[in-house]
Amino acid sequence: MAEDNAGPDNGRHRSGNGRAKRRYRVFSPLGGVLLLAVAGLVSTVGVLASSATGNTSGLVATEGPLDDTFYDLPSPLPAGNPGDIIRYRPMKPGTPNAQGLANAWQIIYLSTDAKGNPNAVTGAVIVPKATDPATAKVVAMAPGTSGISLGCAPSQFINEGSFYEQPELNALLTAGYAVSITDYEGYYHGGKPTYMVGKSMGAAVLNGVRAATRLSVAGLSSSPDVVVQGYSQGGTASMWAGQLWSDPSKNYKDIKLKGIAAGGVPANLGAVGSFINGGATAPSDPVAGTEGNNNHLGFGFFATALVGIGNAYGLDVNAGLTATAQQAWAHISTGYCTVETLYNFRGTTINTQITSGTPFYVATPEWINALSDSTLAGTTAPATPWIDASIPVFHYHGVGDDIVGYKQDFTVRNQYCAAGVNDLWNAYPWFSHTDGISYGKADVLTFIAHRFAGAPFANNCSVAIPSTGSIPAV
Repeated sequence: MAEDNAGPDNGRHRSGNGRAKRRYRVFSPLGGVLLLAVAGLVSTVGVLASSATGNTSGLVATEGPLDDTFYDLPSPLPAGNPGDIIRYRPMKPGTPNAQGLANAWQIIYLSTDAKGNPNAVTGAVIVPKATDPATAKVVAMAPGTSGISLGCAPSQFINEGSFYEQPELNALLTAGYAVSITDYEGYYHGGKPTYMVGKSMGAAVLNGVRAATRLSVAGLSSSPDVVVQGYSQGGTASMWAGQLWSDPSKNYKDIKLKGIAAGGVPANLGAVGSFINGGATAPSDPVAGTEGNNNHLGFGFFATALVGIGNAYGLDVNAGLTATAQQAWAHISTGYCTVETLYNFRGTTINTQITSGTPFYVATPEWINALSDSTLAGTTAPATPWIDASIPVFHYHGVGDDIVGYKQDFTVRNQYCAAGVNDLWNAYPWFSHTDGISYGKADVLTFIAHRFAGAPFANNCSVAIPSTGSIPAV
């Protein structure tokens, strides 16, 4: 599927001509008027603001505009370095209680896609009011799934006060941490989000940190200590950030990474698809067929992942779908956010959607390679750890996860440990996938505090943790 991000009205549906029926989520009409007054009637074209960003190239960022043309990217993209800011504007940091905690800005910055080519990514920088920004530590919060229509971008949900990870965000702000949040690739007019594509997500997270430090109006240090954390999609993005940071050819060592916390990780998309479809066999999957969820609760997530992978690698998801399925899947890119996607695809399996008995993503080499390219770790250990042994990793999953199967993530834990990754695994007792966001919150906050304090860290790679049955937390 190659649906562009045309404008959904109210973040969910677009009009028949493909144009938004009203403004996108980020700024309400009233809020836009107030901001215009405060900003001295900022032009919708944008105002040159070289003093407001500390880009490392000659790229000069613009402030605003406050209307939907914020999402109209220049073509071609301006020359600059990954993390340099193209455009920024003020936004709300979330719900009313968050507005008392922090100042926030929405940003568009340079990053790289799955093939290493330059791209543009949207996101947010949020700085607590009670902390001196010049000394603030930075948490790169990789958000979980929100949907791949333009109105579903996490920064838009934050601004309107409907971000489902707001409690976790508020906890970080209350602890005094500045927070960079990426929307990931493709959330702009004409964009094609690449949901669950590891290399683009990891780069978006790391370059979001760089962008936060280059937003001079935020006042952050140019080289703060950083911890990356995320759950579900955010957990995968966090691990990919660690893998990219650890690869010397990627040149991310300017970021002072102190740790990674990743939970509920969809580490192996083939295995996750297997699980969601009830245990159907997937290629190159060390746990294929050993677990499955016959309720098929998360099929919408898996369908969205296939759309995202198709967008990243130029693969047409429609080629393998029935005409009815093509019509249904089109809504994933042109209107549905997470709730709508999960609801409308509840109980669905891939066999009801495809034109042949074998799913296209396991039948064609291009799809097999694309899924493999976004699989964390691998079957052969590298010469050096996928994530540098100097980086502590807090890695957790619920044994009863009903959407992202436990075993595929546990398998990656074992691969990480075998390769020398400093991985502390925690298997929480039987909670659902959505419960895991809050279930691991306290442990994640403790891990982050300890990493910034330089506290001792010990992994549990030597602990023999069973892969099935009743698994105690460790």
